[in-house]
Amino acid sequence: MSLRPVRARVYEAFYVFHIFLVPTSLVFSALHFPPTAWWCWATLILWGCERGWRLVRFITINGLLGRLQGRRSNRYINNVHLGAYEKAKRLGSSYTTIPANNSNSSVNGEPDQLLNSVQASRTANSHPRGTPSPTPIHHDYPFQLRLAGYSSRGVYVSPPGYAHATLLPGRTIRLRLIPPHHFTWAPGQHVLLTIPSVSKFTSHPFTISSICDNEATTDDSRELLILIRARTGFTKELWMYVEQLERAGAIGDEPGFNFIRPSRGVLFRAYIDGPFGSSARVKWTTYDTVLIIAGGSGISFAASILEYVCMCLIGRDGKSLGGNTGIWGNGM
Repeated sequence: MSLRPVRARVYEAFYVFHIFLVPTSLVFSALHFPPTAWWCWATLILWGCERGWRLVRFITINGLLGRLQGRRSNRYINNVHLGAYEKAKRLGSSYTTIPANNSNSSVNGEPDQLLNSVQASRTANSHPRGTPSPTPIHHDYPFQLRLAGYSSRGVYVSPPGYAHATLLPGRTIRLRLIPPHHFTWAPGQHVLLTIPSVSKFTSHPFTISSICDNEATTDDSRELLILIRARTGFTKELWMYVEQLERAGAIGDEPGFNFIRPSRGVLFRAYIDGPFGSSARVKWTTYDTVLIIAGGSGISFAASILEYVCMCLIGRDGKSLGGNTGIWGNGM
């Protein structure tokens, strides 16, 4: 099962068998050679406790039980966003909401524009030495629109637990996600991402490109930004899935409550586990000079570190940004 052709062609099957064979090998090792059985049983107990803890954390973070929906989901469900939307609507905004279980809805009612966007992305990718144009973002929005489905930067804020996916040049997928429950991470850390619409039983690691601002008063400042380069396997299937939805003008997975639709891109349920990574122990503010070198999708790690350093440079305490205590230049 560990042969390279197996891992390359059916990685999901390799991963499932790997998890299953870990406890199985420990049990049969204990039965095969009893003098070392207690070592095997102790290891099996530790492995089971670790898996059990991760399962509880996974359920809590993603609000999989009704009583664990989380404050962010409750705020959204209780029409906090929709109430702000009504205020924005009175200011002349043209953004719309769609009711739950509306299977005939299309993204912004303009599938042709989305198809053109995908085709334009492919055209940009066909020129390897050309400079791809960045994905257009919305214009600046007034403060009243922060809770009306858009952040202060004019970026769409998806319902908690639902990822907002848009296609970028270079076969790159941008995911924005706000977990239903409280979730913090350090710059440079990664999460295990599960998207049931693409792969129900497997998770894949992706580095978080954004930082967690624990002092922010709005949920969009704790939004996970993930950049995924489509290559093979899961990433290729994800790209094709998003592209198919955009071509069809579909919204994707719809929450079971009223929500504000994005002007472009699609929505789908996403689950995360983590965070993982040793970067949480690094004291970035103790260094006088920072040199960041990254290429391709590796920019995700570099972007989060750069944003963290810049925030510390203007006087923010690193502890409030998910890192260690300290302001740039002051050390510990």
